[in-house]
Amino acid sequence: MDGDAARCARSIFGIDPMDDFVSMIGDCIWNQCRGLTDIEVEAKIGVLIDRRTNERIRLPVFTETVVDTKQLSVRFESDMSMDQHRRFNQLLNQVVAYSAKQVPEERVSYRHQKEIDSFYDERDPQTGQMAHLRVTRDASTNQVKPNGVIAKKRIADINVYCPQRSFDYRISINVETPMSAPQDSAEPSFVREKDRLSYTHQNINVDLTQVILPNKVRSTY
Repeated sequence: MDGDAARCARSIFGIDPMDDFVSMIGDCIWNQCRGLTDIEVEAKIGVLIDRRTNERIRLPVFTETVVDTKQLSVRFESDMSMDQHRRFNQLLNQVVAYSAKQVPEERVSYRHQKEIDSFYDERDPQTGQMAHLRVTRDASTNQVKPNGVIAKKRIADINVYCPQRSFDYRISINVETPMSAPQDSAEPSFVREKDRLSYTHQNINVDLTQVILPNKVRSTY
């Protein structure tokens, strides 16, 4: 590369060209989160399934694309095989080992957590409305974890189809409102066990989770 080429401007206008895909995702998250508190932005890998064929969708596009799942009658399934789970685990463990040589703020930390989620339908004493509570306990002690009682409300989903990849992904925007624990006499409507490998880098968490449901096989995501 000669000297003139090395000094090429970002564009004719002197700025980076806009990435329409990134702009759409960023604007959607920003617009949905404004004015809210206790926000969780979560991305899950999985596949987008055509409800008519029960198979992964096939669209005439070559790059990742935001999909209107209602218009296409599509659902998102977050799941992976145990072999895929193992490979992601190995990759992330390598990242942890490599980052240990970096400065502290660039390191990736690792935790192995086993939890039990219990779900309750309780009436909110302030609003009088029914709230769907999730109570998370440490599986080894059965104690409720810090900030372990919440009411989770889905605000929006962004579903992304990735034709060149084995997985699609969904970005979910949720509000997780801290709540009081249900009464001791309350019976949960649903219980699940989670075996979770958590990798934390700065303000981002990457979780590999195996979920065990009553009378069902183990699922991974």
